[in-house]
Amino acid sequence: MKIKFLVVLAMLLVGFMPSYVMANGVVVTGSKNTASSLDRDGVRRIFLGREQGAVVVFSNSPVRAAFESSVLDKSPSEFKSLWSRLVFTGRAKVPKERSTDAEVKSFLALSPSAYGYMHEDSVDSTVKVVYRF
Repeated sequence: MKIKFLVVLAMLLVGFMPSYVMANGVVVTGSKNTASSLDRDGVRRIFLGREQGAVVVFSNSPVRAAFESSVLDKSPSEFKSLWSRLVFTGRAKVPKERSTDAEVKSFLALSPSAYGYMHEDSVDSTVKVVYRF
């Protein structure tokens, strides 16, 4: 009886998951950037502050949690702590933060060498996809 209940509960939870949890995210850059693609290690170097001179923009969109956990292998608190240390020690500049995918695209249009992430459905001609997650 307990097992049957747990199976039904799990099926219900999966059925009611927000679409962004199951949706695809992408790492993007400005359309004028010469980069054509990145591998997971390259994305990790950029977003974990290991790539000197890379400008990153973080989105507070629902894709952020999926990006931090699946690509960077970090919890939100680990990620925040890492960037606090990088900024405090002078090894990186404070990353830019935007609230929506549209704001990320606007930032990337003005800073074509910067990198950000967003939901795949938000991609248009102003950005170039360099990694999918």
